[in-house]
Amino acid sequence: MRNPRSGSAVETSALEQALGDAGITAEILDAPEDRDSDEWIDGVCARHDVIAASGGDGTVSRVAAAVARAGKTLAIIPTGTLNHFARDAGIPVELAPAVALIRTGTPRPVDLGAVNDHVFLNNVSIGSYPRMVHEREKHERAGRSRRVAGIIATARTWWRLRSVTASMTIDGRDLIRRSPFIVVANGSYDLSGFDLSKRHNISDQQLSLYVAPRAGRLGALSLPFRALFGTLAQYEQFETHCAKEMTIALRHRHVPAGVDGEIVELESPLRFMVKPGALRVILP
Repeated sequence: MRNPRSGSAVETSALEQALGDAGITAEILDAPEDRDSDEWIDGVCARHDVIAASGGDGTVSRVAAAVARAGKTLAIIPTGTLNHFARDAGIPVELAPAVALIRTGTPRPVDLGAVNDHVFLNNVSIGSYPRMVHEREKHERAGRSRRVAGIIATARTWWRLRSVTASMTIDGRDLIRRSPFIVVANGSYDLSGFDLSKRHNISDQQLSLYVAPRAGRLGALSLPFRALFGTLAQYEQFETHCAKEMTIALRHRHVPAGVDGEIVELESPLRFMVKPGALRVILP
């Protein structure tokens, strides 16, 4: 299943060539543009035992949800702008090796996160990140390149930095925090170095909560430098928690959230849980 609109979408001819070289017979289908196409994806999953998702994190996440519902097996061909889950899982990001893995790899169970009625492979972001994505998409629609739109959106989000107030219950413990951004992750991220999105284990059967400190614009700018020098995890105001279940209630009923990079409107309270081994994926 190919997403022709992903950041670096592979041409159908190139995909056919890679599949042929690997000795794989497959039906190549383009996912429809309609964001409410879950029924179409479910239909594809009903007809096949192995479904390969060709795209970025957003595409893979949507297909993974349908594959898990159908009890089938997911293969990943990472051809999007961001391919965090594929990298964390050890799946090659080059086309030929990724396709070859469909034949040589082993299906293994991996965890899924769930928030309300949505599942996620990577994380859910609340606060500044959804606002930044909304701003970037606005500039892309105005004709700017994705790179330029991203720079403008990041700068404007930082300049207009706002915090959200969240009432949280983490495995039965209650917390109230005010933060510019809150992230709930499927698994645990490495909080040192440049690559803050790296997980060493994609199936540790837990959620991780990251709460940035309530800070002004200058304070927010210090976070990447703390990460670079490996001190972010020790930053006394930067909170991390691990849990099997958590609930986050916010002031407004409808909450924009980044679910694996795609903006989704969720209804507060947000109820998170981990689903151990709920998805079968072909891995090295």
